[in-house]
Amino acid sequence: MSLRLGVDTGGTFTDVVATDADGRSVIGKAPTTPQRPALGILEAIAVAAERMNRSQAELLAAADVLTYGTTFATNAIITGATPRTAFLCTEGHPDILTFREAGRMNGFDFSSPFPEPYVPRQLTFEIPGRIDANGEELIPLTLNLLARSFVGSRA
Repeated sequence: MSLRLGVDTGGTFTDVVATDADGRSVIGKAPTTPQRPALGILEAIAVAAERMNRSQAELLAAADVLTYGTTFATNAIITGATPRTAFLCTEGHPDILTFREAGRMNGFDFSSPFPEPYVPRQLTFEIPGRIDANGEELIPLTLNLLARSFVGSRA
């Protein structure tokens, strides 16, 4: 029997939804382990497995798909706990972080100011390469082109 697993690692809890081929779902929940997120994931999977009367190993062996999401990055941005980071973007789009389409705590409070971009402009680097809407490579990203884009860069 095939299974689909959905995992969400949050700041406090890690949640797993296991859904079987008949559409029946169970939820497993365990404390998040920030220093070793995999431990919280495995514990939540073990809880889901127990609720399906399986071992953790049986549940994992039956899984065809695992989808993973986390709020670690969002939480780090909100709390200002991000490390110094560079932003690599497609050539022609260096100001994408300054367009300010998001980032306010309350997106509908138009009186609140926008926060500073997550990555300062001086740490934004344009790189060659382009992919179309279907995921087809229009301009290949090669190591040679990438290296050339950093020669004489601001880094």
